[in-house]
Amino acid sequence: MAQVLRSVIPLMELTLKKGDRVKVAGKHRWLPERYGTIKQVDNRTGNCFLVKFDRDELGMWHDEDGDPVLRLGATDLVFVDLDAMG
Repeated sequence: MAQVLRSVIPLMELTLKKGDRVKVAGKHRWLPERYGTIKQVDNRTGNCFLVKFDRDELGMWHDEDGDPVLRLGATDLVFVDLDAMG
């Protein structure tokens, strides 16, 4: 458990980019604690991130590629450092 806690870095310390692994914050009202990958960054709307989720669940939105996605803001995401997880 301690290893997992060390692998989550507060978002304020870094900038997310396409391909980064993220977890939706526990406080999010629709999809808390879900994991995914940043698929697209939209800088013109205050850094909105299109997140492609690892699992498709009933009721999820899908993009034109058929991927389960949701557009989230920086405060809804936590960066997951895979290197620290070993």
